[in-house]
Amino acid sequence: MQVVILSPTRELAEQRQRVFQSAGDFLNAKIHVCIGGKSLGLDLKELERGDAQIISGMPGRVYDLIRRNAHNTSHLKALILDEADEMLRYLCQCGLVSLRHRTKPRKSIRDHFDS
Repeated sequence: MQVVILSPTRELAEQRQRVFQSAGDFLNAKIHVCIGGKSLGLDLKELERGDAQIISGMPGRVYDLIRRNAHNTSHLKALILDEADEMLRYLCQCGLVSLRHRTKPRKSIRDHFDS
């Protein structure tokens, strides 16, 4: 897994999956959507295979899978917050800001602007 896209709603997470799936056909990249209401077992199985480079999902499910060590975050290159203002409010309210600490990004956003 190289990219995680967090969305505030199922619809947005699924929409991102469709968009990246189309682009993935040209980029040879595979995307998997992780959202509540779908089988956790299927998510675990899919992530165990390890062939998805992009994960699109909602914070709760993605965080749960990271806590279960189903996501290997050691190669994570980007954490994208869809609807960033809404997502930051949600992440802070739910105490999920530790997600950033579990992913150990190599560069901060500031590093990208300073380059």
